[in-house]
Amino acid sequence: MYSLRGIKMLSLRHGLLWQTHTFTVFAIVNSRTMSVSTDNPEQSLQELNSDMIQVSGPLHDLDDASHSTPEPITSKPNYQACDLNASKTVKTAKTYAIANFCVSFTIVPALWFWWLSTFETKSVLASGSTWGYHLAQSIHHVNQALFLVTLLWVAYLMLAKPEPIKGPACLARRMWYLFHLVPMICYYATAEKLLVVKDLPILLYTALEVSRRFRTIVGLVFWFQYKPALPQPRHLSKTRTQSTTGDLFSAQDCTVIVPTVGPSEDNPAFDEMVCAILLNKLKRVIFSTNTEAAKEATEAKVKDLLKQLAAGDTTYQKEHRAKYLLHKNWMKYEAALTFDPAATHLVCENANISNKRQQFIKVVGAVETNIVVSTDDTAIWHPLFSHATLPAFNEDNVGLVGTRKWVKRLLYAWNEKYGYTRSIAHFCAFRIWNMVGALYLIRHNFDISAFWTSDGGLFGVSGRACFIKTDIVQDPDFQTKFLNERAFRTVDYFRSHQAKWWYMQSIAYLFTLQGTAPLMSDDDNFITRWVIAHTKYTIRIQYSPEATMTTVLGGLKASTPSSTLWDDITPHKFPSQCVRWARTTFRQNPIALLDDQTIWWLTPLSVWTVYFPWMYNFALFWDGLAVTTYTFTSWYNDYGLWPLLLLIWSSKLVKTLPWFWEHPTDLVFFVVPVYHVLVYCHSLLKGYALWTVMDTAWSGRKNLPNAQPQTQQDAKKHD
Repeated sequence: MYSLRGIKMLSLRHGLLWQTHTFTVFAIVNSRTMSVSTDNPEQSLQELNSDMIQVSGPLHDLDDASHSTPEPITSKPNYQACDLNASKTVKTAKTYAIANFCVSFTIVPALWFWWLSTFETKSVLASGSTWGYHLAQSIHHVNQALFLVTLLWVAYLMLAKPEPIKGPACLARRMWYLFHLVPMICYYATAEKLLVVKDLPILLYTALEVSRRFRTIVGLVFWFQYKPALPQPRHLSKTRTQSTTGDLFSAQDCTVIVPTVGPSEDNPAFDEMVCAILLNKLKRVIFSTNTEAAKEATEAKVKDLLKQLAAGDTTYQKEHRAKYLLHKNWMKYEAALTFDPAATHLVCENANISNKRQQFIKVVGAVETNIVVSTDDTAIWHPLFSHATLPAFNEDNVGLVGTRKWVKRLLYAWNEKYGYTRSIAHFCAFRIWNMVGALYLIRHNFDISAFWTSDGGLFGVSGRACFIKTDIVQDPDFQTKFLNERAFRTVDYFRSHQAKWWYMQSIAYLFTLQGTAPLMSDDDNFITRWVIAHTKYTIRIQYSPEATMTTVLGGLKASTPSSTLWDDITPHKFPSQCVRWARTTFRQNPIALLDDQTIWWLTPLSVWTVYFPWMYNFALFWDGLAVTTYTFTSWYNDYGLWPLLLLIWSSKLVKTLPWFWEHPTDLVFFVVPVYHVLVYCHSLLKGYALWTVMDTAWSGRKNLPNAQPQTQQDAKKHD
């Protein structure tokens, strides 16, 4: 919480910035509202819960776990309710968010208006014979439309019925919504100035450049202010007797759910994932597989890993012992890497469907602990992962906790029999794609930690590994909407009422009567939005080395004598993953903006720094437009293109610096513009994702060989 002096100092820092996301409201006009369907759910929760498994059996009894009679659940967990102190904390967070929002949108526009006043104007309005005048007129007309749309939207937010949990309580407080007009006011003033300014190219270029760099600068300001929650000493808490520290929850208050397709060559991280979870010593681990074959393979693999863990002979234990051998707290890590077979109970259940959402809901009803940990079967935890993450729940109002993401640096196995040239090409491609996958996630680390610090806003808590309170995911309303979330219902409503028009009939095949089919992906975004908009809880981010989840991205297929050079350098999975993640953005951000609407009040600054920019941020387009505009300025004649290229080049190092700091040899692919080329190629992938946004499948995931999981339609019969 800022003091008055702190707010003044923050305002001085923000005074160096400018917020003119001039094209952001254009996304409102073009975006299509998406919502959650609750009508006629395809899967009854009563039917789903009737087949719910009962988790039991210690790890050392895994051989008999699948044959023994499950122990019935006799009691529900004693959940920590959101008390009055939690409500006060929520109000404090709102005040903090509104303060940052208002400071940013007061000082920054003042500086921008001063910048506009420094430009000389024409004595007589141009007659319209120049290209600059036509461009300024076009921008002016677009601005008028956008300003009107923004004004109507803000009026709707102010006059609509307030959201009962986290919305503004009275009309006087809802007046703060007027600050959302500030970006459009800046845009309007800029468009008016373009009609009369003498040096139009410089004004247009600076408007583009500052608008593009504003988000990064604001992120840096708050990134340096981030602080994780730290474990509390035991002597500070006399009532928390179950924890080994003074924290409210310990690892024995957690149940891990792992939706999986089973171990396979396509998932090299599976063994380490299992070892890391078991060494964190949580109370219970549930594997929810998609087929019976995957269940059998998972059980066999886990049994083998249990023996290796007991002997201390797993790759995970060896690597981490070597890593922390000279660490000052090496005894703490040694204790964490020692396997305790009595600490955790484990079960493996077949959900009989390849759908992460349904695999999760299928087993979540059997959870008896206060905390549920949802993790992917590709997520490798730090040995002290749970110990470093659980302190976030020391604040009673926290309901969902996100963690730090990292990518494992893969080791290359040389194969000299394929020739020197081919081996070098394969090595470079291997290292490049591993680096690109890492930088993709590390950029997310920067955005999430920075903008969560600013006002608690974030686009989504990663589903690779997140901690959530059990009462949230066991809520029947949550489960119904989680399983039946649909996209583009508004588009489908319009189609169904205008079906007689030929062009509507031509696209009718894209939609069902309730929008698209229930989404299989986007699960983490849904959970994030649900906690923000439909619960009394808040979200916290734990960004620390120990609260780190490591995954594998950017790998290549093994080179074979029959494979071509193109096969050797092309990733087999990462591009499809990028497309799926981009589709999630185009589907989920408009839901948060136009359907839930809570973020306009609860995290107002993130609306303009997270939700809108992620939809229109195509680096190839904006950098190309900036370069083109710059070539018409007098600066280009005086200094050439090198200053702008250096700015673009260096700006892409800001968020990715942690990876290059740890692996400096990869800088060679930054100096040689390999990374920059791939960034611009990602813009093309993002455009393709926008065009194919109706594809809701979980691309990038493969099943076990000879496994035939059920489709969603077949699963209805099973359930």
